[in-house]
Amino acid sequence: MEEATERAQLWCSAKEVRAIYPTAESTALTLQWLRSYRLGRKRLLDTQLAATYSTAGIHRLLTANADDFAVFEVFSFTAYAG
Repeated sequence: MEEATERAQLWCSAKEVRAIYPTAESTALTLQWLRSYRLGRKRLLDTQLAATYSTAGIHRLLTANADDFAVFEVFSFTAYAG
């Protein structure tokens, strides 16, 4: 856990990183997507993350789990192999 929090702090303070946060718009989109795609509580955080990305203008993701975001039909993907 110590190593993980240190790595997270490194990323948070990197000059190449632009922090994005949930907004009223992304929260509304989260709720819309939860209803539209009939997603349950286990998809809440993924949906909020996707809505935050989308409203911030991020539509291309590097991910090992494209299926988690494909349902929203607004993203394109680059596969991360580890």
